[in-house]
Amino acid sequence: MNVNKTVSTNQTVELLEGLRAVIQEFAVLEEKLNQGFDTKIQTIQKKLDKAVRLLEDERAARIQKLEADSGIKGLQVRYEQRKARIDEARRSSQRLAEERIEDREGRRKYAVQKGTLENDRSRSDGLKQNEEGRIAFAAELAREREELAALDAAVRKALRG
Repeated sequence: MNVNKTVSTNQTVELLEGLRAVIQEFAVLEEKLNQGFDTKIQTIQKKLDKAVRLLEDERAARIQKLEADSGIKGLQVRYEQRKARIDEARRSSQRLAEERIEDREGRRKYAVQKGTLENDRSRSDGLKQNEEGRIAFAAELAREREELAALDAAVRKALRG
């Protein structure tokens, strides 16, 4: 191949004009592409701005709702805490009343049991005393009978004479 071909000036001018035309076509295409790209960027930017506004509005609405809910929840929490304190006080009061009742019943039972034990002891003691008294009485009676028998024998002997 022969690289050293000489190109004429007219051919060079034509080639340059062809190159210029191609460059202008590329410039026009580039301009159209840039315009399309700019349009797309603007459309996307508008969509993005709209989405950001929607998210900010949604966020603000959520914050308002949370603030309102926190007020309600605060009331709910205070209500629950108060209810728990009241329930605990009721249980404590009920437990205390039950303890007092058990104390009273215990004192009454103690008094009854103490009385029963004392009665049992005094009955037992009374029975022992009665038995001792009966034995003493029986011994005294036996002695008196012996004396009476001796006196009776002495009287019969004296009357027989």
